[in-house]
Amino acid sequence: VNSIVISALEPLAALENVPTSVCEKCGADIYSVVKKIKMLLERYLTPNLAKYIVEEYYSKRSKFFHEGIRESEEYYTGISWPQINETDGRSILMPQSLIAFNLFDWVSLIIRKRIFDIIECHVSHVEIH
Repeated sequence: VNSIVISALEPLAALENVPTSVCEKCGADIYSVVKKIKMLLERYLTPNLAKYIVEEYYSKRSKFFHEGIRESEEYYTGISWPQINETDGRSILMPQSLIAFNLFDWVSLIIRKRIFDIIECHVSHVEIH
């Protein structure tokens, strides 16, 4: 889920003006998606938070989509069976969530703000001409 959420930023990150380099072997442009993601995050979040999101979530997303490396072998399937704590026999152990709920908030904030900025810029441009 985290990988899908962070991937939602890629279309907006593609709008960031990041200079490309050229492959020495084939001459094709080399785009740094990570650099664009970081620029987009830093536009609306603190640099430390942007760095954290790139290192903690975007890097795991890349490992998952490009290399098939999963963060966990456990997947939520819609059913949660509580586990009894063996130490006291009465309390229930709560499984650790692999879903980063803060990530939903950060990504939705960035999407809303970036779209608003694009629309505002377009409206301002139209009014000038």
